[in-house]
This record gives sequence, C-alpha cells and structure tokens, in this order.
Amino acid sequence: MRTLHLGLRVGDLDRSLEFYQSLGYDVVGTVPETEFGSLTMLKLPGDPFVSLELVHGPGVGTITPVGLNHLVIQVEALHETVARLAALGVAAEQPSSPSGTEDFWTTWLTDPDGYRIELVQWPPAHSAGMTSADFPEQAPPAAEGPQPGARTENAHAGGGQEGMGVDGPARASARGQLARRMFDLVEPIGVIPYSTDDPNETMFALGFTNYWDTYFAGRAAPLGASVPAGVVHALFYNFGPGEVARHIPKVWSTTTPEAAIAARQQGCVNALRRILGDLVDTPDFARAVELLTKAATSAPLEGRPMYAALRALPLPEEPVARLFHAASLLREHRGDGHVAALMAEGIGGLEAHVLLALDMGIPAPTFGRIHHLPPALLTDLIDTMKDRGLVEDDSTFTPAGRQAKDRVETLTDELAVVPYQVLDTAELAELIAALEPLAQKLVAAQDEV
Repeated sequence: MRTLHLGLRVGDLDRSLEFYQSLGYDVVGTVPETEFGSLTMLKLPGDPFVSLELVHGPGVGTITPVGLNHLVIQVEALHETVARLAALGVAAEQPSSPSGTEDFWTTWLTDPDGYRIELVQWPPAHSAGMTSADFPEQAPPAAEGPQPGARTENAHAGGGQEGMGVDGPARASARGQLARRMFDLVEPIGVIPYSTDDPNETMFALGFTNYWDTYFAGRAAPLGASVPAGVVHALFYNFGPGEVARHIPKVWSTTTPEAAIAARQQGCVNALRRILGDLVDTPDFARAVELLTKAATSAPLEGRPMYAALRALPLPEEPVARLFHAASLLREHRGDGHVAALMAEGIGGLEAHVLLALDMGIPAPTFGRIHHLPPALLTDLIDTMKDRGLVEDDSTFTPAGRQAKDRVETLTDELAVVPYQVLDTAELAELIAALEPLAQKLVAAQDEV
C-alpha cells in the first residue's frame, strides 16, 4: 500500500494550471466530467506517476483552503528555482536554511487559491524523502548507530525525488544539481555531431568514407595534425587498444584540421537550423547564445586539455554556429572532468563503458561502444572488474561497483559547474528558460530517429 496523489479544488483552472506549470508540473491527462467536476492530472519530471490532481467545478466560486496545511515539493537547486519563478511572475519568500547550512534550504509560496507550498532543497547524502533516519532520537532501542542518510538536524517537510533511496548514491550538492541540470539542457546541442546525419554529410564531402574517420577528424582537429595517436588515445581515454591509431594520423591525409573543423561546424549548423526552425530567429535564442558563450569561455584552462584546445579556436560569428561551439566547449570541459573523476576512482576507459552499460541495464558484451572488441579482450575486461569487486558478472553491479559509478557521476557534476559560476542568479534563470525549448525540440528529434 502506498500514498498516490493529492487532489486540490481550484477556482480558476486556467490560472491554476499556469501557476503549477510554472513550478514545473506537466499535464498527464484530464477527466472532463465527474461528480466532483473536471480532473486535471499533473506530475513533475522526477515523479514516476501523477502526483497532483486539480479538481475544478464551474460555479464553485472562491476556494477557501480548509484542513490542508501545505504541499511540499522537492527541488534540486532552490535559489535557482526561486529566480526562475520570479522571472515567470511567481513570488516566493526569501529562502532560509532550517539547519543554518549552505546546502539545506526551504522557501514558501502561495498558489492562486491560497494553498501554501513549501519548496525544499535537501542536503547532500539525504534520502529521496523523509525516513526514520531524519529522527534518530526516535529510533527503536534495538536500532543502534546512525541509519543511512541520517543528519544531525531534522528536515522539516515531506516530498522527495525518484531514484535516490537511502541505500543509493548520496544526494548531489546544489552545485552538482545545477551542473546536472545544465548538462541536460546543453548536451542535446553538444551531441549534434553524433545524433544527426548532417555533420556526417559535410564531413563525407571532404572525402571520408566511414563514420569513425569523421569522428576522429572532427573531435581531434583542435589538437592539430601533428599530435600522435598515443596522445589522442590518452586524451579521449575510453577507446580500446589500437582503435585511435587506425584513424590518427591517417585522417590528415584526407583533409586538414582546419577544413574538418569548418565542415563539422557547418553540418551541425545545418542540423540545428533544420530541427529548431524559427526558434533560431527569436530574441530568446540570441540571449541563449550570449549567456552560454559567456559561461563556456569563462572556465580556467588548467587540467582541461580538450577544453583548452577548443578554446584556442576563434569564436564563430554566426549565432547558430556560436551556440554549437559554446555547447561543444562545455561538453569537452565536462569530459575532461569526467576523465579526472574516473581516474580518481581507478576506473579505466573500457571499464567506464562497462559501468555505463550496466547502469543502463544493458549486458556489457552487447553495449555498442565495446561489443566490437575481441572476445578475449572483453572476457579479460569483465574478469578484471570481477576481481576488483566492481561487477558480479557482465550484467550486474556489485554494491561497491554501484557506489563507484555513483561517486564518478557526482564528482563529474561537481567539476562541471565552474563555467556557470560566472552567471548571476538572474542570468542563470534566463539561460535555463531560453535553453529549455531548444533542448525539448532536439531531444524530440533524437527520439524520432
């Protein structure tokens, strides 16, 4: 048995829908006629199913909230959320920290019918929702020692986020949550060279005849033609023995790095214009280009070789090309940090593919990035990871392997937030709002392939 969702009676359905959609709710479906009135079912992106129901009966008049004290919603980064809501005309109270710390925050707002809503940002290591771990002094006598996810202070309010149980990964900090949110918005732009055919077509026009030649020429071009395969292998980190050497330096007998950069960029511009359509001519798009470029060119270069190489190239003047370039910079910046996080955990490049495959529920030998490797190499790879206690077999994490994977992702997010720190709260909210419709269109186009 479990609690499902809450039904709120509303006086003006359109006004309430606008409010709750500003908070981030999506409409799942409607039931137009019931004994209570019309029912509109809503859920947040992190909810596994409907979590809120708006009940509207025409002619009911003003709603007076009775009995219900408040609704609680968990958010990833409270200050960012407050700024975004303010930009949409939804006022929230000044955030405060019940624990006096910098990573546990709450605030309050009121919906159009007077219902009080509390927004909560949990601190790191907290579970998905409130559990007995939040009340250690009330634990049964037999329960000795701290429970997973416990804190020294109590967290007021309920609500949580799917997929983060007390035995799962530690909850990311506000910095990490912001980095993950920006990754979700920027990655659909940065991945365009690999998710559409347009860049392949412009690269093939240079004389290439297979995808992997275009991949290595396009991504390694900022390093120059003189960088040997061993260095590219080290920087890219996650290719098998000899894979890079089959393409580098051979690709430079077909074209030059400068021509590869130009062809790749033009193909990506073609794809972005085709998918985004009229969105590229809007003021919001221009603002997204401006703010994303500001972030992408602000981070230190030290320890970020792929990012530094791309930063050495001139910024494109054309707006769509500049957006792609900025997203590519942020993608390489994050990639450099991801390699550092993997190395900190002692995870090799091919091992990282195994962990990713298992995280996606795919048996490692069938995973696209390593299924082509020689069977003996794959067998040795899995056996080594079993000996290290990372996997039970080619389809199953050990608890230690699961934790290692989660630590890598958490550290990757923490390291990836630096570029966005140049933006103030209002600029960050603007950038998020401007990128959301772009990301939605690009993800939808990927889903259609």
